[in-house]
Amino acid sequence: MFFAMNNPQVAIILEQGLFPGVHHPCTLVETHISWVILSPDFAFKIKKPVHLHFLDFSTLAKRHYYCLQELELNKRLSPDLYLAVLPISNGPQGPQIAGTEGEIIDYAVQMHRMPQNLQMDVCLQNQEIKSQHVSKLAQQLAGFHQKHRFLPTSSATMLADFNDLFELNDCFLTIAGKNEWMEFQRMPTHIAKILETHQPRLKERFRRFFVDGHGDLHTRNIFLSDPPLVFDCIEFNPHLRQIDVLSELAFLCMDLDFHQRPDLSRLFLAEYLRYWDPMPLEEDKQIMLFYKAYRANIRLKVNLLEFQEQPNPVLAETALKYWKLLKTYSQALS
Repeated sequence: MFFAMNNPQVAIILEQGLFPGVHHPCTLVETHISWVILSPDFAFKIKKPVHLHFLDFSTLAKRHYYCLQELELNKRLSPDLYLAVLPISNGPQGPQIAGTEGEIIDYAVQMHRMPQNLQMDVCLQNQEIKSQHVSKLAQQLAGFHQKHRFLPTSSATMLADFNDLFELNDCFLTIAGKNEWMEFQRMPTHIAKILETHQPRLKERFRRFFVDGHGDLHTRNIFLSDPPLVFDCIEFNPHLRQIDVLSELAFLCMDLDFHQRPDLSRLFLAEYLRYWDPMPLEEDKQIMLFYKAYRANIRLKVNLLEFQEQPNPVLAETALKYWKLLKTYSQALS
Protein backbone atom coordinates (compact mmCIF):
# COMPACT_ATOMS: atom_id res chain seq x y z
CA MET A 1 0.00 0.00 0.00
CA PHE A 2 1.17 3.54 -0.78
CA PHE A 3 1.18 5.46 2.49
CA ALA A 4 0.50 9.06 1.42
CA MET A 5 -2.44 11.31 0.75
CA ASN A 6 -3.36 12.69 -2.65
CA ASN A 7 -5.89 15.20 -3.97
CA PRO A 8 -8.73 12.69 -4.59
CA GLN A 9 -8.39 11.27 -1.06
CA VAL A 10 -8.41 14.74 0.50
CA ALA A 11 -11.53 15.49 -1.56
CA ILE A 12 -13.25 12.38 -0.11
CA ILE A 13 -12.46 13.49 3.45
CA LEU A 14 -13.79 16.95 2.70
CA GLU A 15 -16.96 15.92 0.82
CA GLN A 16 -17.98 13.11 3.17
CA GLY A 17 -17.03 14.87 6.41
CA LEU A 18 -14.64 12.13 7.51
CA PHE A 19 -13.12 14.09 10.39
CA PRO A 20 -14.06 14.98 13.99
CA GLY A 21 -16.49 17.77 14.83
CA VAL A 22 -19.14 19.55 12.77
CA HIS A 23 -18.81 18.66 9.10
CA HIS A 24 -20.46 21.53 7.23
CA PRO A 25 -19.65 24.01 5.95
CA CYS A 26 -16.02 23.18 5.31
CA THR A 27 -13.41 24.39 2.85
CA LEU A 28 -9.99 23.36 1.61
CA VAL A 29 -6.88 25.56 1.52
CA GLU A 30 -4.02 24.13 -0.54
CA THR A 31 -0.37 25.22 -0.74
CA HIS A 32 2.63 23.63 -2.45
CA ILE A 33 3.40 21.63 0.74
CA SER A 34 0.08 21.00 2.51
CA TRP A 35 -3.70 20.67 2.47
CA VAL A 36 -5.70 22.37 5.24
CA ILE A 37 -9.32 21.37 5.84
CA LEU A 38 -11.25 24.13 7.60
CA SER A 39 -14.43 23.04 9.41
CA PRO A 40 -16.61 25.11 11.79
CA ASP A 41 -14.80 23.61 14.81
CA PHE A 42 -11.31 22.70 13.69
CA ALA A 43 -8.54 23.02 11.14
CA PHE A 44 -6.79 19.82 9.99
CA LYS A 45 -3.40 20.24 8.29
CA ILE A 46 -2.10 17.37 6.15
CA LYS A 47 1.43 17.44 4.75
CA LYS A 48 1.90 16.64 1.07
CA PRO A 49 4.34 13.79 0.27
CA VAL A 50 6.85 16.15 -1.33
CA HIS A 51 10.64 16.34 -1.27
CA LEU A 52 12.03 19.81 -2.01
CA HIS A 53 15.52 21.15 -1.40
CA PHE A 54 14.39 22.79 1.85
CA LEU A 55 12.08 20.05 3.23
CA ASP A 56 11.47 16.31 3.04
CA PHE A 57 7.95 14.96 3.61
CA SER A 58 8.52 11.99 1.32
CA THR A 59 7.78 9.16 3.78
CA LEU A 60 5.03 8.44 6.27
CA ALA A 61 7.53 8.34 9.13
CA LYS A 62 8.91 11.78 8.21
CA ARG A 63 5.44 13.32 7.91
CA HIS A 64 4.51 11.89 11.32
CA TYR A 65 7.71 13.28 12.86
CA TYR A 66 7.16 16.75 11.41
CA CYS A 67 3.51 16.75 12.52
CA LEU A 68 4.73 16.12 16.06
CA GLN A 69 7.35 18.85 15.66
CA GLU A 70 4.69 21.25 14.39
CA LEU A 71 2.52 20.55 17.44
CA GLU A 72 5.35 21.01 19.94
CA LEU A 73 6.96 24.10 18.39
CA ASN A 74 3.73 26.00 17.80
CA LYS A 75 2.64 25.55 21.40
CA ARG A 76 5.35 28.08 22.29
CA LEU A 77 3.34 30.99 20.82
CA SER A 78 -0.14 29.41 20.47
CA PRO A 79 -0.47 26.99 23.40
CA ASP A 80 -4.26 26.60 23.19
CA LEU A 81 -4.61 26.63 19.40
CA TYR A 82 -2.78 23.38 18.62
CA LEU A 83 -4.55 20.26 19.88
CA ALA A 84 -3.21 16.94 18.61
CA VAL A 85 -1.66 14.88 15.85
CA LEU A 86 -4.36 12.56 14.50
CA PRO A 87 -3.90 9.44 12.36
CA ILE A 88 -5.61 9.18 8.98
CA SER A 89 -6.76 5.61 8.45
CA ASN A 90 -7.98 3.87 5.32
CA GLY A 91 -11.45 2.87 6.60
CA PRO A 92 -14.53 1.38 4.88
CA GLN A 93 -15.69 4.81 3.65
CA GLY A 94 -12.22 5.82 2.52
CA PRO A 95 -9.51 7.86 4.28
CA GLN A 96 -10.74 9.19 7.63
CA ILE A 97 -9.09 11.56 10.10
CA ALA A 98 -9.07 9.98 13.58
CA GLY A 99 -10.69 6.84 12.17
CA THR A 100 -10.55 3.62 14.18
CA GLU A 101 -10.52 1.10 11.30
CA GLY A 102 -7.97 0.30 8.63
CA GLU A 103 -4.26 0.97 8.28
CA ILE A 104 -2.79 4.37 9.05
CA ILE A 105 -1.92 6.03 5.75
CA ASP A 106 -1.05 9.52 6.98
CA TYR A 107 -1.38 12.10 9.79
CA ALA A 108 -3.05 15.46 10.35
CA VAL A 109 -2.34 18.26 12.82
CA GLN A 110 -5.58 19.29 14.54
CA MET A 111 -6.11 22.92 15.58
CA HIS A 112 -8.98 24.97 16.94
CA ARG A 113 -10.68 27.02 14.22
CA MET A 114 -10.23 30.72 14.85
CA PRO A 115 -12.49 33.46 13.46
CA GLN A 116 -11.08 34.52 10.11
CA ASN A 117 -11.83 38.18 10.82
CA LEU A 118 -9.09 38.08 13.49
CA GLN A 119 -6.41 37.05 11.00
CA MET A 120 -3.98 39.93 10.64
CA ASP A 121 -3.96 40.01 6.83
CA VAL A 122 -7.78 40.18 6.87
CA CYS A 123 -7.66 42.95 9.47
CA LEU A 124 -5.29 44.85 7.18
CA GLN A 125 -7.67 44.51 4.24
CA ASN A 126 -10.57 45.69 6.42
CA GLN A 127 -8.49 48.55 7.91
CA GLU A 128 -9.21 47.29 11.41
CA ILE A 129 -5.70 47.24 12.91
CA LYS A 130 -5.16 49.57 15.85
CA SER A 131 -1.89 50.63 17.43
CA GLN A 132 -2.60 48.54 20.53
CA HIS A 133 -2.74 45.40 18.37
CA VAL A 134 0.75 46.12 17.08
CA SER A 135 2.07 47.01 20.55
CA LYS A 136 0.79 43.78 22.13
CA LEU A 137 2.24 41.72 19.31
CA ALA A 138 5.62 43.44 19.58
CA GLN A 139 5.75 42.90 23.36
CA GLN A 140 4.80 39.23 23.02
CA LEU A 141 7.40 38.55 20.34
CA ALA A 142 10.18 40.40 22.18
CA GLY A 143 9.59 38.22 25.24
CA PHE A 144 9.44 35.07 23.12
CA HIS A 145 12.68 35.86 21.33
CA GLN A 146 14.58 36.66 24.49
CA LYS A 147 13.39 33.37 26.00
CA HIS A 148 14.50 31.44 22.92
CA ARG A 149 17.93 32.94 22.23
CA PHE A 150 20.10 30.46 20.40
CA LEU A 151 23.84 29.97 19.88
CA PRO A 152 24.43 28.33 16.49
CA THR A 153 27.13 25.72 16.04
CA SER A 154 27.91 26.51 12.40
CA SER A 155 28.11 29.58 10.21
CA ALA A 156 25.06 30.99 8.46
CA THR A 157 24.74 30.54 4.68
CA MET A 158 22.77 33.62 3.75
CA LEU A 159 24.05 33.83 0.18
CA ALA A 160 23.05 30.23 -0.56
CA ASP A 161 19.64 30.85 1.01
CA PHE A 162 19.14 34.00 -1.04
CA ASN A 163 20.30 32.36 -4.26
CA ASP A 164 17.78 29.51 -4.00
CA LEU A 165 15.38 31.89 -5.72
CA PHE A 166 17.43 31.98 -8.90
CA GLU A 167 16.86 28.30 -9.59
CA LEU A 168 13.41 29.46 -10.73
CA ASN A 169 14.77 31.46 -13.68
CA ASP A 170 12.46 29.97 -16.29
CA CYS A 171 9.35 30.48 -14.18
CA PHE A 172 10.30 34.10 -13.48
CA LEU A 173 10.92 34.74 -17.18
CA THR A 174 7.45 33.38 -17.96
CA ILE A 175 5.64 35.84 -15.70
CA ALA A 176 7.96 38.89 -15.82
CA GLY A 177 9.32 39.10 -19.35
CA LYS A 178 12.87 39.48 -20.66
CA ASN A 179 13.69 42.97 -19.36
CA GLU A 180 12.83 42.15 -15.73
CA TRP A 181 14.46 38.75 -16.12
CA MET A 182 17.76 40.42 -17.10
CA GLU A 183 17.61 42.53 -13.94
CA PHE A 184 16.74 39.37 -12.01
CA GLN A 185 19.98 37.82 -13.32
CA ARG A 186 22.05 40.70 -11.91
CA MET A 187 20.60 40.42 -8.40
CA PRO A 188 22.89 37.63 -7.06
CA THR A 189 26.05 39.64 -7.79
CA HIS A 190 24.67 42.71 -6.03
CA ILE A 191 23.58 40.70 -2.97
CA ALA A 192 26.97 38.95 -2.76
CA LYS A 193 28.69 42.36 -2.58
CA ILE A 194 26.31 43.54 0.15
CA LEU A 195 26.95 40.43 2.22
CA GLU A 196 30.72 40.80 1.80
CA THR A 197 30.53 44.41 3.01
CA HIS A 198 28.65 43.49 6.16
CA GLN A 199 30.26 40.10 6.85
CA PRO A 200 32.16 41.15 10.01
CA ARG A 201 29.02 42.54 11.66
CA LEU A 202 26.94 39.56 10.53
CA LYS A 203 29.43 37.28 12.29
CA GLU A 204 29.16 39.36 15.46
CA ARG A 205 25.37 39.15 15.28
CA PHE A 206 25.69 35.41 14.76
CA ARG A 207 27.10 35.14 18.28
CA ARG A 208 24.71 37.59 19.98
CA PHE A 209 21.35 37.90 18.26
CA PHE A 210 20.26 34.49 16.99
CA VAL A 211 17.01 32.93 18.19
CA ASP A 212 15.14 29.68 17.75
CA GLY A 213 12.21 31.65 16.47
CA HIS A 214 9.11 31.27 14.34
CA GLY A 215 10.69 31.48 10.90
CA ASP A 216 7.56 32.41 8.93
CA LEU A 217 6.40 35.58 10.66
CA HIS A 218 3.95 37.24 8.29
CA THR A 219 0.43 38.60 8.73
CA ARG A 220 -1.39 35.50 7.52
CA ASN A 221 0.16 33.55 10.42
CA ILE A 222 -1.10 35.89 13.16
CA PHE A 223 -4.48 36.15 14.86
CA LEU A 224 -5.05 39.50 16.56
CA SER A 225 -6.83 37.96 19.53
CA ASP A 226 -6.04 38.93 23.12
CA PRO A 227 -3.29 37.87 23.52
CA PRO A 228 -2.19 37.58 19.87
CA LEU A 229 -1.71 34.06 18.51
CA VAL A 230 1.25 33.48 16.19
CA PHE A 231 0.93 30.10 14.48
CA ASP A 232 2.30 27.89 11.68
CA CYS A 233 5.99 28.25 12.50
CA ILE A 234 8.59 26.42 10.42
CA GLU A 235 8.95 22.91 11.77
CA PHE A 236 10.40 21.17 8.71
CA ASN A 237 13.86 22.81 8.65
CA PRO A 238 15.52 24.21 11.81
CA HIS A 239 17.95 26.21 9.69
CA LEU A 240 15.05 28.38 8.50
CA ARG A 241 13.82 28.96 12.07
CA GLN A 242 17.10 29.35 13.99
CA ILE A 243 18.01 32.76 12.63
CA ASP A 244 19.13 36.31 13.35
CA VAL A 245 16.20 37.92 15.13
CA LEU A 246 16.35 40.78 12.60
CA SER A 247 15.51 38.27 9.88
CA GLU A 248 12.45 37.28 11.89
CA LEU A 249 11.33 40.88 12.43
CA ALA A 250 12.11 41.79 8.83
CA PHE A 251 9.56 39.25 7.57
CA LEU A 252 6.67 40.96 9.33
CA CYS A 253 7.94 44.44 8.48
CA MET A 254 8.31 43.45 4.82
CA ASP A 255 4.81 41.97 4.80
CA LEU A 256 3.35 45.19 6.21
CA ASP A 257 5.23 47.12 3.51
CA PHE A 258 3.77 44.72 0.94
CA HIS A 259 0.28 45.53 2.22
CA GLN A 260 1.13 49.23 1.82
CA ARG A 261 1.27 49.89 5.55
CA PRO A 262 4.86 51.07 6.15
CA ASP A 263 3.48 53.09 9.08
CA LEU A 264 2.58 49.85 10.87
CA SER A 265 5.95 48.38 9.96
CA ARG A 266 7.72 51.33 11.62
CA LEU A 267 5.39 51.19 14.64
CA PHE A 268 5.95 47.46 15.14
CA LEU A 269 9.74 47.83 15.08
CA ALA A 270 9.70 50.85 17.39
CA GLU A 271 7.48 49.03 19.89
CA TYR A 272 9.63 45.90 19.74
CA LEU A 273 12.79 47.91 20.46
CA ARG A 274 11.20 49.16 23.69
CA TYR A 275 11.51 45.63 25.09
CA TRP A 276 14.67 44.37 23.38
CA ASP A 277 17.09 46.19 21.09
CA PRO A 278 18.85 43.73 18.75
CA MET A 279 20.05 46.53 16.42
CA PRO A 280 22.24 48.79 18.58
CA LEU A 281 24.62 49.84 15.78
CA GLU A 282 23.94 52.05 12.78
CA GLU A 283 25.14 49.25 10.51
CA ASP A 284 22.34 47.05 11.84
CA LYS A 285 19.84 49.24 9.99
CA GLN A 286 21.43 48.19 6.69
CA ILE A 287 21.40 44.57 7.82
CA MET A 288 17.72 44.90 8.65
CA LEU A 289 17.15 46.23 5.14
CA PHE A 290 19.05 43.26 3.71
CA TYR A 291 16.85 40.88 5.68
CA LYS A 292 13.73 42.62 4.35
CA ALA A 293 15.09 42.00 0.84
CA TYR A 294 15.74 38.38 1.79
CA ARG A 295 12.17 37.97 3.07
CA ALA A 296 10.72 39.50 -0.10
CA ASN A 297 12.93 37.00 -1.92
CA ILE A 298 11.33 34.12 0.04
CA ARG A 299 7.78 35.24 -0.68
CA LEU A 300 8.64 35.66 -4.35
CA LYS A 301 10.08 32.14 -4.38
CA VAL A 302 6.98 30.64 -2.71
CA ASN A 303 4.69 32.30 -5.24
CA LEU A 304 6.84 31.10 -8.14
CA LEU A 305 6.77 27.53 -6.77
CA GLU A 306 2.99 27.67 -6.45
CA PHE A 307 2.73 29.17 -9.95
CA GLN A 308 4.75 26.24 -11.32
CA GLU A 309 2.28 23.83 -9.72
CA GLN A 310 -0.93 25.72 -10.55
CA PRO A 311 -0.35 28.62 -12.97
CA ASN A 312 -2.84 31.45 -12.57
CA PRO A 313 -2.84 35.26 -12.99
CA VAL A 314 -3.25 35.98 -9.26
CA LEU A 315 -0.05 34.14 -8.34
CA ALA A 316 1.79 35.82 -11.20
CA GLU A 317 0.63 39.27 -10.11
CA THR A 318 1.56 38.60 -6.48
CA ALA A 319 5.01 37.35 -7.48
CA LEU A 320 5.64 40.52 -9.48
CA LYS A 321 4.65 42.66 -6.47
CA TYR A 322 7.23 40.84 -4.34
CA TRP A 323 9.80 41.30 -7.10
CA LYS A 324 9.13 45.04 -7.11
CA LEU A 325 9.55 45.15 -3.32
CA LEU A 326 12.76 43.11 -3.51
CA LYS A 327 14.16 45.56 -6.07
CA THR A 328 13.22 48.53 -3.86
CA TYR A 329 15.06 47.10 -0.85
CA SER A 330 18.11 45.99 -2.83
CA GLN A 331 18.49 49.39 -4.48
CA ALA A 332 18.52 51.02 -1.02
CA LEU A 333 21.31 48.74 0.21
CA SER A 334 24.81 50.14 0.26
